[in-house]
Amino acid sequence: MAEGIAAPTNPMQQKNGLPGIKPEKPLWAKVRRRAGIIVFAFPAILALSLIVNGARQASVRGDASVKAERDLREAFTDIPFKIRLPKVLPENAPMVRAVLDKPDSKQGFQAYQLNVWYTVRGSSPDSGKSVHVWQTNDKFLARRLRDPLQLVGTEEMIGGETWRRVVDDRVPGRLVTTFSKRFDDGITMTVDSPKPELARAAIATIATANG
Repeated sequence: MAEGIAAPTNPMQQKNGLPGIKPEKPLWAKVRRRAGIIVFAFPAILALSLIVNGARQASVRGDASVKAERDLREAFTDIPFKIRLPKVLPENAPMVRAVLDKPDSKQGFQAYQLNVWYTVRGSSPDSGKSVHVWQTNDKFLARRLRDPLQLVGTEEMIGGETWRRVVDDRVPGRLVTTFSKRFDDGITMTVDSPKPELARAAIATIATANG
């Protein structure tokens, strides 16, 4: 051994031939380690985001259902005829909106219109999994060209009752099937949905809700 140079005592130092210097990990090892941390952390972050967003959407839908039920209770006290609504909706579809259009108090005939919307729980707005129920005591629909029973359609028996079925394709790429009926007490009703099977299921359980 050359004179003046101490012999390495650390095996690692002896292996690298550099006494007193600790070898560093290569750059590629550091990059791979950091990438691994990101790869393993991303699914956890994504899962947490989905949970938070799902809870937020469920809260919004819950608030909408509570408001819709409150608005419908107010309609029960104001509307002069018996309201008909589905008793059971398929695929757990809660009521999300209820709107009562009251007539102008100056009118001679008091025509009311009630709109109620249901949406399948957990479905996206563009999925088409919704049902809209409309009813009115307006006896001048035909005069004002708003009678759904005057539209060209096909008769269909649902729940022992005859309904008029009309398919509306005025919106490009989207079909809406509307079922219409006028009951013996003069109430005109429509049930429509982009999914006709949902509308049929709702019609099959329609009953007087406030009578």
